[in-house]
Amino acid sequence: MATVVGIFEENFKNKKPLPIVKPGSQTRRFTHINDTVNACIIAWKKNKCRHYSVASNKSYSISNLQDCLIVRLNTYQKDQESVFHQH
Repeated sequence: MATVVGIFEENFKNKKPLPIVKPGSQTRRFTHINDTVNACIIAWKKNKCRHYSVASNKSYSISNLQDCLIVRLNTYQKDQESVFHQH
């Protein structure tokens, strides 16, 4: 199952609307995979084999995530188009 970011990215690429359950004010805490891996490595090196919750302290609304992703993906798309259209 894809995360909300993956679902939004896939829909954006396929020019489909981003699926937001109204009102969009639901929040999520996002953690980059590198942060999760680093936390695991630190725990392993310290021989701290326990259960951990690795997460960001900051929450983002789904609507805010949508706005941020649209800006980032549009910028990325324009950058890719300019690279392929250079002579």
